[in-house]
Amino acid sequence: MEQSNAQYCQPGLIFSTVYSRALGRRADISFFSDPKMEIADDTPVVVLLHGVYGSHWSWLFQGGVHHVLSELYLQGKVGSMILAMPSDGHFGDGSGYYNHNDNDDGGNYEKWIVEDVIDTARSVYKLNADSPVGVSGLSMGGYGALRLGVKFQKTHFQAISAHSSVTCYSNLVPFVREASSVPPKPKTGEELDQLIDLHKLSIPLQFDCGLDDDLLNANRQLSKKLTDLNLPHCYREYPGGHDWPYWHEHILETLVFMQEELGCSVK
Repeated sequence: MEQSNAQYCQPGLIFSTVYSRALGRRADISFFSDPKMEIADDTPVVVLLHGVYGSHWSWLFQGGVHHVLSELYLQGKVGSMILAMPSDGHFGDGSGYYNHNDNDDGGNYEKWIVEDVIDTARSVYKLNADSPVGVSGLSMGGYGALRLGVKFQKTHFQAISAHSSVTCYSNLVPFVREASSVPPKPKTGEELDQLIDLHKLSIPLQFDCGLDDDLLNANRQLSKKLTDLNLPHCYREYPGGHDWPYWHEHILETLVFMQEELGCSVK
């Protein structure tokens, strides 16, 4: 692992480049915790997944999530937590955060998140192996958060939150600009709706979508499916579209939600 020198970074920010066994190459993760936070060995980690075209820095320098977290902490609305913001593995315009092992690039983008990223966070901050972890994301990252959260509920994640989510492969493809950048279709049984049918839902879930977002109907359909299966969840709609002003505004709700569900220590 190559890690940034704190002397040259904004306080609380850490940038890491690690060799990922899941990907067979290097990949990047940004971390943030407010310098005033007391980090213990059981401090919760919130994994934030970016959308297509983005990378590990997107939540920080397009979404300003570190400023949002610091303000919430200053107001006493959240306690100590660590944000882990990985790249998606850099396949084309977006990997989808699932396993491509049967295809040419051979990347297990799912394992990169649930194993390598979480293990790196625990190593960087000297956390216990069972410290709680939540997962969230926007757009393609919302798809990743929902898929991974449902598939690895309890074993890896204790809460799921998502914004403006892609909910299936067919509504991920239109976001990809080049034919060569389209990720392969998930295997049978690995789509979000199939994972919900198989694993149900036993951890807290919230998600939202903007009223002017092209993914609004897809998110409504997902909420209906969960309701039809009697799976508790919270779904909200707000004014806004598929853009950073919307995500900057509503990431606050994810952080407060993670505070409530992961038990972050509040002074």
